[in-house]
Amino acid sequence: MGFDGVLGNYRSKDGGEALERTLTNRLREVMMQADLEEVTCKMLRLQLEKEMKMDLSDYRGFLDQQMLRILGQMERPSQIFDYLYLVNENRDI
Repeated sequence: MGFDGVLGNYRSKDGGEALERTLTNRLREVMMQADLEEVTCKMLRLQLEKEMKMDLSDYRGFLDQQMLRILGQMERPSQIFDYLYLVNENRDI
């Protein structure tokens, strides 16, 4: 099954927004299970392609951006002072 069989209806309904949300959520799951010290962006994309059973080459740029955003959200806040922490502004709380 390719894009048309699994997720083809996402693009036609809302211009790809549902597909991008699905990709982002699935990518987050893949990243949570991966050793982020050893894995590459390509390895994450290939794992996502395997799980979703579709070619994601056209979404490479989007996935790279999402990987950086998700990685930033996974970072712990940095303590500046005993009472002050620096938090990534894109972090989902």
